[in-house]
Amino acid sequence: MVFQKLFSKLAVGTILAFPIASLNVMSALAGMQDVTVVNDTDLVMVSLFVSPIESSSWGRDRLGNSVLESQSEFFVEFNNNSDRCWWDIKAIYEDGSYDQAQANLCETSILRFWGSGGEYPPEGSASGSEY
Repeated sequence: MVFQKLFSKLAVGTILAFPIASLNVMSALAGMQDVTVVNDTDLVMVSLFVSPIESSSWGRDRLGNSVLESQSEFFVEFNNNSDRCWWDIKAIYEDGSYDQAQANLCETSILRFWGSGGEYPPEGSASGSEY
């Protein structure tokens, strides 16, 4: 009888704990692509776009109404449960020049744009940023 009560409590405790464990795993996966963008150029960054590499559009400007001053950083937070790692990144500067790169945001937490004066890279190149 005592063994049966103990087993019953253990089974109920295990069943109740399962959803909590699942939530913890989901929380750990959420935002694994979060990245700090560093503007090491001499220009003010006025727009920052981060989109999946297979996307045909850039989506929303991550800076919104803000700008990223020279020698400053900005934290890009992903509020999703995606396991996507490769992203296109485009930084547009105050003079209209831009830097563009692709990065594996599952393997890096810092994306540094250092293009001198916002020089954009040749097609297919990732120069102008370091990740």
